[in-house]
Amino acid sequence: MEELLNDIQFSWTDLLLISLALVGFYFLLGFLRKIISNTTVLGRSSRTIKDIIATILLIYEPMVLLVVGTVFLLINPLFHGVILLVLLLSTFPYVKNYTSGRIVQFDPAIRLGNRLGTRLYEGVIAETGRLGLRLRNSEGLHFITYSNLLTDGYSLLASEEIGGYYRLRIKAKDSESKIDHELRLRDLMATNPFLDWNHRPELRLVDNEEATFLAKILVKEDSHLSDMVSLIREWGYQCTTAENK
Repeated sequence: MEELLNDIQFSWTDLLLISLALVGFYFLLGFLRKIISNTTVLGRSSRTIKDIIATILLIYEPMVLLVVGTVFLLINPLFHGVILLVLLLSTFPYVKNYTSGRIVQFDPAIRLGNRLGTRLYEGVIAETGRLGLRLRNSEGLHFITYSNLLTDGYSLLASEEIGGYYRLRIKAKDSESKIDHELRLRDLMATNPFLDWNHRPELRLVDNEEATFLAKILVKEDSHLSDMVSLIREWGYQCTTAENK
């Protein structure tokens, strides 16, 4: 084993180049996902492609950490091994939550806007981070670590609207092109006083011929939904709430 480690040698330059290449590809995948989310060229397949990229990122990120950590270790196995061990022990709760998060996020139920029930809270998933997620309900935001989710269990609840997340079906009344309508809707939503801009609204074309869009939004307060629908109708569109799924 010792002879094998002596045969495999890396330098600090190798570590830098490998890290830049791996991290650069990671950001490229994230950029592609963002571009696909904001375009309608691919139609309904855009959501599938975005989900595939998201799954790749879930696997790819820990792989990057593992490869970079291994190269760092092999530069000086004894000294760097002690550093990594101390680092692992001192950050074990975070490492445990991160690892649990990789497992939990493979569940299709763990998606923004889904209504989730845990041992202590029920609400809509408002944010998914690397160490935990935030549930929004009438009492506010609640942070729940992924380790607790695995330990205590969770369930996907009925699709009743809660916590400010809604899906709206928006249909144009005139003959403008779907591209013109999409640009106009995005511009109008950018100045909408009822939206919570901590979460950018999603707008997806669902009917080419009739220029019908599905918008996923987060309003500041549940009571703002009717105001939001009325405002969209004032813009000259038909607007109804859609099933949250």
